[in-house]
Amino acid sequence: MDSLRRRLLQAAILGGLSMQAACDRNIGAQLVPRRNSENGGRRRSVLILGGTGFVGPHVVNRAVDRGFEVTLFNRGRTNSSLFPDLELLIGDRARNLNAIQNEILSGRTWDAVIDLSGYEADHVANTAGILNVATAQYVFISSVAAYASFREPNTETSALHTSTTVGYGPQKAEAERRAAEAMPGRVTLLRPTFIAGPGDSTDRLTYWPARVARGGEMLVPGPMDRPIQFIDVRDVADFTLHCVENSLMGAFNAVIAARSYSMAQLLADCESATEQDAAPVWVSPEFVEDKGIDDEDQLPIWESPLGPRRAFPLISGQKSFEHGMVTRPPAETIRGTMAWWEELPEQRRRSMRAGLQAAREEELLSEWRRLNA
Repeated sequence: MDSLRRRLLQAAILGGLSMQAACDRNIGAQLVPRRNSENGGRRRSVLILGGTGFVGPHVVNRAVDRGFEVTLFNRGRTNSSLFPDLELLIGDRARNLNAIQNEILSGRTWDAVIDLSGYEADHVANTAGILNVATAQYVFISSVAAYASFREPNTETSALHTSTTVGYGPQKAEAERRAAEAMPGRVTLLRPTFIAGPGDSTDRLTYWPARVARGGEMLVPGPMDRPIQFIDVRDVADFTLHCVENSLMGAFNAVIAARSYSMAQLLADCESATEQDAAPVWVSPEFVEDKGIDDEDQLPIWESPLGPRRAFPLISGQKSFEHGMVTRPPAETIRGTMAWWEELPEQRRRSMRAGLQAAREEELLSEWRRLNA
């Protein structure tokens, strides 16, 4: 990398670190002591709904490592051989829930239920209703998509979607409400932003280090100090279990500190992880929007500072940090993601599921050069 470009990157990185981010990091350092998973002389028990997708295996493995007695409940279809030594209850929460209640869950109790597979409000409401007498705590993995607007930075008290229409965000918001109705005062709502790390099948974060590794000029949306937020899947898993160990109820955003990370820092960390020098061509947000590539499929993780989602990467994690959430440096997430990615079959690595296709990127770069000649 030439010295001028390196200085520009460093300047943008430093400029993106605000006083708020420093405050959040200090809060995160004041950890709430983790309780042992022993509960009155016995191991804590958890029922994990799902457990075999992206987030699930990390939660299950962390739970086992921390001494929990783990029971899985899922359809037994996805990655069914992952945990042969754990108890598996097979059922489909979307179908014939009464039969599941009578034949599988009747009479069972757990210290906590962790719902990793709740995407439709009706399914979450029905499950929480059935498990009301079977557990003291219902942990629902929701999403920051539950917030109604991203025109201003969100905290846990910000307004949620009120519509019950089909859609990821509205369904998550309605699921939160209905879980809380079924188990008032006993629900933990975790709202992560983009979850990244080993095992992420969406390739949203993976696109950036993989693109740097490919080399050549690459299109990067500016400005260089534009904040971005994501969270490592392992940190989500750890905080989920921390909430169970400490009986934390209420809503918590799961994000890295707002304004603590930028696009320039992302590129620098991708260079470090891949041992390659990036050749970024920084384009304006106006160009990105004009060309219709301002979405997470084509330029993942980045959010335009111009549109209605301008405050999406400015979500506050202060409450979670105050209650013991710890997030690892994003550079560690990138390194872990690339280590996992490089072990995948070559055919899978040729089929990147997010980011610009090479031909489309070259078209856009040509257009940018023409406009700025």
